[in-house]
Amino acid sequence: MDRVPAPRRLAPALAGACVGLLSLALVSSACAACDPPASSAPAPSMPARHAELDPSSRPRTDAPEQPPRERAPATEAAPAQPAPAINADDPAEAEGDEPTPRAEPAPTRPVREYTQWTAEGGSAKTRDRGAHTRRLETVKELFEDAGLRFPPKQLLLRAFKDERELEVWANDRRGDPLTHVATYRICAGSGELGPKKAEGDYQVPEGFYKIDLFNPRSRFHLSMRISYPNRRDRALGYTGSAIMIHGNCVSIGCLAMSDARMEELWVMTKALPDGERARVHLFPGRDLDGLIARETTRDPDLAAFWTVLKRGKDAFEADRRMPAIRVERGAYVFE
Repeated sequence: MDRVPAPRRLAPALAGACVGLLSLALVSSACAACDPPASSAPAPSMPARHAELDPSSRPRTDAPEQPPRERAPATEAAPAQPAPAINADDPAEAEGDEPTPRAEPAPTRPVREYTQWTAEGGSAKTRDRGAHTRRLETVKELFEDAGLRFPPKQLLLRAFKDERELEVWANDRRGDPLTHVATYRICAGSGELGPKKAEGDYQVPEGFYKIDLFNPRSRFHLSMRISYPNRRDRALGYTGSAIMIHGNCVSIGCLAMSDARMEELWVMTKALPDGERARVHLFPGRDLDGLIARETTRDPDLAAFWTVLKRGKDAFEADRRMPAIRVERGAYVFE
């Protein structure tokens, strides 16, 4: 929530009382927002509500930054082969218009773990300038290692809640296939697998969004707002606001990345050409086939929604180009 100044550190006793107290102290939508602007107190500490999203341990020790190419590659399991499924939320798919996507090779670049480094604060200009001073060369090297020129022309952030990972994909010529640049460990999230539906439910959204605002005076150092609720969310009556990707390592509905990693993401996304916004695709997990099968009997509506998300995920993985996604009659439509 980036509209009204607020204390920088709430007392620990207030951390679990977001709905009743934070809304009175800030604005009426505070409980959906994990990112008021910066002031004089540190961020609240939120208890883990879902072990798959919010690690119980503190962040890893921040070792001196190494160039990306010097780190040993991490291995990831390849995503499951997409399986045909009926999308109950999309008229086009109900008519049998189901694509046949190619399987996506798993990204093999090292996962960039979150760190304990804490920014000192300062004015908006100081934070923005400091992020570029500290991280620009690292970001350029990440792009160079991926075979791309910096700055990018298009940027896609793909988050997987179950694995607590955020991927960065980019190209240096608009319309070209996107290349995997980096994967970041999400330091903290909140809620459970499934979409965000209501103000104060602590859920991280799922769906297709973009970055629509930058806040260099965040309580959590730097933050970028995800465009929740989008047209589909509003059509379904979903509520909430100020869902962010930000620094620090606490969350009440946002994706916390730690300050150092947030500075890298900040430099990448702010480098896009004027008028271009980074896209943000939020998924419950990489194994959508398995998640859909698990919920088909237990929660058919959730399984149907995840089938919609799978179609959007497949649309990108088919050719690695930015998919065209729109909303018609409250449903995602993919081109």
